[in-house]
Amino acid sequence: MAHSCERARSYVYIATPFLSAAVAAYLVRACDGGDARNRRFLTALNVPAIEGGYLDPDGVEEFVAGGFVARSLRNLHAKVLVSDDRWGLIGSGNLTAAGANGGNAELGIVLDPRQAQVARRVHFDAWWDASEPLDITWMRHLKKRAPTSSQRRRREGRGGLFQDGSGVDLRAFATERRHSGYWLKILYSGADRMTARHWQKRMWVSDRHIERPEGGIPLRRPSYKVGDHLVIYVTRGARAACPAVMRVASEPVYDPDLVAREANPDDASKWSWVTWVEPVASVSLATTPTLADIGVSSHSVRQQGHIHLDRHQYRQALGRIRGW
Repeated sequence: MAHSCERARSYVYIATPFLSAAVAAYLVRACDGGDARNRRFLTALNVPAIEGGYLDPDGVEEFVAGGFVARSLRNLHAKVLVSDDRWGLIGSGNLTAAGANGGNAELGIVLDPRQAQVARRVHFDAWWDASEPLDITWMRHLKKRAPTSSQRRRREGRGGLFQDGSGVDLRAFATERRHSGYWLKILYSGADRMTARHWQKRMWVSDRHIERPEGGIPLRRPSYKVGDHLVIYVTRGARAACPAVMRVASEPVYDPDLVAREANPDDASKWSWVTWVEPVASVSLATTPTLADIGVSSHSVRQQGHIHLDRHQYRQALGRIRGW
């Protein structure tokens, strides 16, 4: 599912009656890696689903914040994801930790392009037309009756009878609750990195390391996870701004030899935590967003190699870089 969202260029349509916040955030981040601006989310907003903890209001908010138009169909029971009339999935699993992460006994069928087109035109579009705008205000009122986050995590943590190798990426994402998975990566370099072409290939970025007195692996290893998104901020040159968004392709590793060989020996003595990244979006200098454009204070980046971004700041950056 996440891969299809990342590849989508036109639209992503999702229908599920039950939802958990971690799955929603994971799929929204995947959509942010693609170009699809037409995003629709269909669910069944009702009191039992909220009170029982099966429809997490925070998950719905994730989709809405991620640019999805949300609607509610009272008797929805289907679970469908269709993207670009090229790929689709129908099945029994809800977009919850148990339904999408290998805990429940679920079955899904991947649709070929012709079948995906039929699923969208004949079914999803009909449900969408029969639905009504999701009442966010009422949902937020119902949220007071929902189980607490700790109660939901305990229930999700019990798992099911069919735990296997599926959903490993989602499990890692769901357990990392300290941040959104979005970062501002500060680079102290010149105008050569302010072109869109520079960021249209797989490459690496580096972060500061501190040697241990007793030797061994240095301190200050970055907390990036595979799949995290880095908004690149270049501080020097004609204009200090953000020319690109990159996706983390591998865990950070200590590699001073690579830095010395491909950058310079002086950098290798201080900046040898290396993270490989791949392109999400880039833009030329003339339209590059500044920190002010994405709602980040210039004071927060002083003497920093990277800082967390909230979802709003990230989407401000992504939207401006893509020209949305």
